[in-house]
Formats: sequence, structure tokens, C-alpha cells
Amino acid sequence: CESCLTIHYQNPKPTATLICPRDDEILLVQRAFEPGRGEWGLPGGFLELGETLNQGAIRELKEETGVDNVKVLCSTKDWLKYDLPLNLRKKTWKGKYVGQLQKWYACEFLGRDSDIKLDTFNPEFREWKWVDPQTITENVIPFKRNMYIELLEKNE
Repeated sequence: CESCLTIHYQNPKPTATLICPRDDEILLVQRAFEPGRGEWGLPGGFLELGETLNQGAIRELKEETGVDNVKVLCSTKDWLKYDLPLNLRKKTWKGKYVGQLQKWYACEFLGRDSDIKLDTFNPEFREWKWVDPQTITENVIPFKRNMYIELLEKNE
């Protein structure tokens, strides 16, 4: 970018995101830091080199929530995408990325609430809760809301 003398890669970072239902609710986690500190969302994160999407999804869930007793059921056919708001682009991911491409996975949660442990080696979340899927867009970080709506509309 000539105006700010920063390289902004136009290739969003690929991530795997998990929808973990239990009964008629979905697991949400509250972010501990930016972007979106204090906002709610689904667990997930960036892929590691040489890792498949499925492997990345399971690893991220374990790293972020301590949960490893899930069964992956399916994933979205298409990638879902969001762009960071302009005010976050320079300070998030060192300004190198403008957003994310996300592949979403539905998994069956086979554990108990006591299996969810956010006090991991590098805690990304400070709280968790189960929510009704119909209220998920009321709970999530505002700049990701349209992506959640798109997913819900495609999978009704």
C-alpha cells in the first residue's frame, strides 16, 4: 500500500472452524484478546504447515478448549470468507492479512462440560457457553456476523 508503506497480502489466511453441537445447542467461546476481545465465536484457527483441514480443526479445538473427544461429521462445501474492519487491519496479524478463509466443520461432542478447559498453554478464550443456534448471530463478533448468516442460510 503506497499510502501506509505496508504490504497487505490479498490472500486471506486459511482456517478451520468447528461447530460443536450438544443436544440443541452450540458451543461458543469468548475471545481473550484482539481481534474481537470479549466477543463470542466458534473455536478454530489457522492451519499448520503440512496439516490437512480436518487435522487442523481437531488440533485447534484441543488447543483452545481442551476438548479432544469429538467426531467430525461433515464440513462446508465452500470456503466462507470475511474481511477485517479497516480499523483492525494494521494491528491484527501484523497487518499482513486482511481477513480469513474458513472451512467449517460440524462435529459431534462426545464429552461432558467438565472436559472443556480454557486454561490451556496459551489461552485464547476466557469463557464458554452453550447457545441456541437460532441466537448465534446475536452472540458473535460483529464483523463475522454476515459469514455466520451465510452459513445458516445455506444449511437450513
